[in-house]
Amino acid sequence: MNDRTSPATDSVPDQDPALRARIEQGRRETIAAWRRQRQWVWVGKILFPLAFLGLWQYASDRWIDPFFVSNPVDVAIRLWEWLLDGTIVGTAIETLLSAAYGFLLGGAVGIVLALLLGRIFWLDEIIRPFLTALYSLPRLALVPLFIIWLGIGAAMKITLTSVIVFFIVFYTTYAGVRDVPASLINLLRTMGASRFDIVRKVILPSAGVFMFTGLQVSVPYAVTGAVFGELVVGSSGLGWLLRRSQNNLDSTGVFAGLIVIMCVAGAISFCVTMLQRLTSKWRMEVSAPVM
Repeated sequence: MNDRTSPATDSVPDQDPALRARIEQGRRETIAAWRRQRQWVWVGKILFPLAFLGLWQYASDRWIDPFFVSNPVDVAIRLWEWLLDGTIVGTAIETLLSAAYGFLLGGAVGIVLALLLGRIFWLDEIIRPFLTALYSLPRLALVPLFIIWLGIGAAMKITLTSVIVFFIVFYTTYAGVRDVPASLINLLRTMGASRFDIVRKVILPSAGVFMFTGLQVSVPYAVTGAVFGELVVGSSGLGWLLRRSQNNLDSTGVFAGLIVIMCVAGAISFCVTMLQRLTSKWRMEVSAPVM
């Protein structure tokens, strides 16, 4: 048989250089289009906040009284003043530590309890109805009780934050544990795997996406819990800074404090994202550009 017509030795691109050239051209065009799309995305990320700030600056004192909305220039000046006198550093660290400790405590308890109830069914039937009843309570309504128990210090803020984070992480992780295919668990059992091996090799990797989703979602709620505790009775932290600005009818200070709070939440979210990348190397993700 002629080697040139043999399907076992030659592929279509080798037989048709024109087709191979068109495929290569199409690949290059796709990559170029994807790069142009990413460039426009970055341009939009830069132009959108600049346009918003420009509109805010223009509208202030023209369409809206600056007493209510301040303006970006005054807010930037206030942030710079707070940075120079140490106000931002001190209050941000206070809130960041309370939010971080509550986030870690609530997240850890939520993950452990979700793993237990997700695999021990008789324990799940006993405990989960009570958790559902507690979940129906507004967490912020527990603040007066926490103040009576723990006072108005950092312990109250950490406890409030951990309770808020706990339920979010628990229910997302619990759903992930229950979503693990039974066939994988049965396969490991037939191979003589222990309960710990099943949790480590199947349940945790399979439920990892749900777990980190719960952690990511709970980040702003953790900051909310810490700031709310400081707003109510705190004597330091970003919540206290907001309350001080509110009492002085200082909208510039309020906007500056909100910006710092967003930065604190972003810092915690960034740490969670980095942790997810470090612990998810087992999972290969392949993404293609969407045109």
